[in-house]
Amino acid sequence: MEKEIEITLEISDVTNAGETAFSMIKDSELSVTLSDEEFLIAGNNQGLLSLAACFMGLAQEGVPDGTSIRLTDKNGLLKGSLDLMIIKKE
Repeated sequence: MEKEIEITLEISDVTNAGETAFSMIKDSELSVTLSDEEFLIAGNNQGLLSLAACFMGLAQEGVPDGTSIRLTDKNGLLKGSLDLMIIKKE
């Protein structure tokens, strides 16, 4: 039997500069690496929920094409991670 869960995420508003203000959920761990010609995104529950919030924020109605979220090891990814750029495109 499938179990339904409900998750509440805080979604950031889009800034005028075309990038969203974004903060990771407390205790998030998220990394982006390249291994054997494939990207690997790995995270704990909080990290994966933070990434989901990025996608949900960009998916909102009224968010213009080209709006982006950039994650680096300076603003949410674990040290040594590749930068991750997520861009909305129609």
